[in-house]
Amino acid sequence: MTRTRRESALDAACEAARRCGLSAAGARVLRESHNTLVLLPEARVVAKVAPSRNLEALGRELAVGLHLAARGAPTVRPLPDGDAGPYELNGRVLTLWSYFPPAPAGEQPGLELGRALRAFHEALADFASPLPPFTEKVDDAAVLFADPTATPELPASDRRLTAAIYDRLRSWLVTVGTGSRLHGEPHSDNVIWTLNGPVLVDFEAVCMGPVEWDLGFLPEQAHETFPERNEDLIASLRQAISFCVAGWCWAQHGRAPEIDAAAAFHLDVLRRTARTTN
Repeated sequence: MTRTRRESALDAACEAARRCGLSAAGARVLRESHNTLVLLPEARVVAKVAPSRNLEALGRELAVGLHLAARGAPTVRPLPDGDAGPYELNGRVLTLWSYFPPAPAGEQPGLELGRALRAFHEALADFASPLPPFTEKVDDAAVLFADPTATPELPASDRRLTAAIYDRLRSWLVTVGTGSRLHGEPHSDNVIWTLNGPVLVDFEAVCMGPVEWDLGFLPEQAHETFPERNEDLIASLRQAISFCVAGWCWAQHGRAPEIDAAAAFHLDVLRRTARTTN
């Protein structure tokens, strides 16, 4: 009998915990998306479990997490003393992170998010290893849109639409600077609100680009902490962000209702934007 994705992730997380001398009692899945997050409540640890092909990505994310933790950034922390991994177990690869219990957002969530993002950028600024340009995310999404086997549920008319949008986006994006180290995807799913404010999670998407790319994921109030920002650039980059989110969600179509909803929403953004630019 084939084991489900959830069962495989739980087994891998529990085995990694045992290897570290941690309790695996009460292990449960917190969230499933591209990866599976497993909470080990007694150990106050979260295991991030991915297919084995993601070993390089999780290894880089772990290096970023250790760098940020050493600088006191408002981020989740990998486990200390080499216990964080990465672990390869039963065809899965995973890393272990300290658990931050969630709390309600503050009275000025936008401003708090902006301050957290600025602190993140400042802490990552001296990260020595090379990071990919943010434009790779757009290129990856275009590959998904163009491949019927990757996005089989995408209507043919929308496949043609996204190809035209990509051509227009790519010719413009090469003119945009890539001088800052960014989170890459600081949307609401990658923020945990704690008693001490927002904490950023998930560093697989770290990249080089303009700060306006990260700001495009945040509410307008957050922009106030970046007085050097270019609001016109933020507005333009939001179409590229919708292009990336739509590509990933259509490639995962059918996995969860929220993914399908996001796929439809961001594709509609692209359709409406295309009508206004034609």
